[in-house]
Amino acid sequence: MGRRPLLSVLLLLAGCGDGGEGASNADNPALTNEIEDLAVLETGEAEEKAPRPSFPLQPIAIDEVHAALDPGAGCDLTRGGDYLLVAALNGDAIVKVNGKIARLKGETRPGPTGGFFEGEGATVSIGRIAEEPGATLDETTSWPVEAAVRLKGGDKPVTVRASWRCGA
Repeated sequence: MGRRPLLSVLLLLAGCGDGGEGASNADNPALTNEIEDLAVLETGEAEEKAPRPSFPLQPIAIDEVHAALDPGAGCDLTRGGDYLLVAALNGDAIVKVNGKIARLKGETRPGPTGGFFEGEGATVSIGRIAEEPGATLDETTSWPVEAAVRLKGGDKPVTVRASWRCGA
């Protein structure tokens, strides 16, 4: 039996009550939710209810940055004050995944519009989402960006909004 007859029967039953005055199936949230769920399935509007994967990049400590990259100008991806990716102007970059620093290499020199980095089991794509820069402090300027991270073997990238800062 297809879903349409089942839905029709449930809707018909939902309209029936004990005949008491003021009695309604709207008073039964479980039945109402079940009918709504079936209606969504019937119309093909059901979305996957799979939980969204957590963002795979972990905060990088400043001493990890100093140990992995030469000092100098570059760019960094931050969220909530945490460094998630740090890139030198030569394209060398680091991220932290599963508690370990991973080295990435940029396809081109990172700059104000973002960058694309890959290596050691991860790719990170960073793109500005606003033309106007955010804060300018000392010799650095930041922009709001969206970063997409795909770990080796991952089906889809996980995205997050963050801040991309470049300068000396």
